[in-house]
Amino acid sequence: MRLSRSMFESCVVAEYLRRNPAEVKDYLDYGHILRWKRYQQLLTQSPVLAKRLNPQLIVRLEGEYKRVLPRFTDKNGRVRSQWHRKPLSQMAADLDMQGQYELSFTVASSVHHANAEGILAQIKMTDEGVLIQQPPSLNWLREALIAGHIYLLEALDSLNECTDLGCDAKLKAASEECHRIWRG
Repeated sequence: MRLSRSMFESCVVAEYLRRNPAEVKDYLDYGHILRWKRYQQLLTQSPVLAKRLNPQLIVRLEGEYKRVLPRFTDKNGRVRSQWHRKPLSQMAADLDMQGQYELSFTVASSVHHANAEGILAQIKMTDEGVLIQQPPSLNWLREALIAGHIYLLEALDSLNECTDLGCDAKLKAASEECHRIWRG
């Protein structure tokens, strides 16, 4: 489920960017924010290692950070914690993937973050009593495989559309086969 969660997020972002190419620049430029943040963390947590970095690299990191910073700062001067103002749930809704977000992604997130729902997902009632399966377990295996299969096909479809690979017929056949397999 943890892997399918990541696959869903990657799939949503890839398709969102494909459909909104004007936002690719923000997606890429947010990397400068992250690199500067990592450098600042290195300064705090390992200053000796940070001092080993090439000074020209640090100047370049800071310059790129300052160049893109205004695009990622809110009205109160705080730097956003992600590349887009929209949360993943809204991107999924924009792509008509809200149902997958609400069920598959949120359950997988609960498992990943070990909240109450995620912990309860590891408990099964049997005739012998309560069975607690510690992660990793085979609980939710079918759901994770179905989700992973679907998200792989969706990611391949986004790639096909982006790059004009001409695999429409193959992807349609693969999608039909996926649905046929998992319905049984």
